[in-house]
Amino acid sequence: MKKIFLAIVCNVSLLQLFAQNCPAITVTAPSSTQLTGKTFQMSVNVKALPANSSLTYNWAISSGTIIAGQGTAVIMVDPGTEAGFCTATVEVSGLSAQCSNTASASVDIKAAPKKIIETKTVTDAAINNAVKLFISKTDFKNIKLSQTAIVNIYATSAAQFTKIKAMVEKAFDANEVLSYQYQVTDKGIAGAALLELLLVVQE
Repeated sequence: MKKIFLAIVCNVSLLQLFAQNCPAITVTAPSSTQLTGKTFQMSVNVKALPANSSLTYNWAISSGTIIAGQGTAVIMVDPGTEAGFCTATVEVSGLSAQCSNTASASVDIKAAPKKIIETKTVTDAAINNAVKLFISKTDFKNIKLSQTAIVNIYATSAAQFTKIKAMVEKAFDANEVLSYQYQVTDKGIAGAALLELLLVVQE
């Protein structure tokens, strides 16, 4: 009986020793929210790895597509067109059988802004028409939908940007769109003026 007890104690002690010597596996994912259609990188780090170790990596993701790096420590992911969470799990082969060999991490995926209207004519009438068309194409006044308009302004000078911005605000006001429903972005100095109206849908 004592021999059996000692054998059990020895086996438990050996398992504890193996566990203490097992490397730590962590998956690193982008800390910020990613957008649909925009690729991003995820990687695995194996710390305290024994010398002369030869590892292989098998990745799986809950959504999207692995477009590069399968079998390596770093993968590139295309999240596709659906918003949500993308969880990547990696199985590391080549470790001791007593060691845990999987790890995972998740990324929050949001819908990317969708361009609805573009106009190179930046008069009062043209901008007002662009806003009207944007509203009709997106059902923007439907308060049941959580939507935001992104207005990108490319201008030939700072003075022109200010002028176009004022016309944009006037057009939205004339079409009964409140200021919190849209966001104006200065896209910098360009060779010619351009106005883009994009839609962001909150899931």
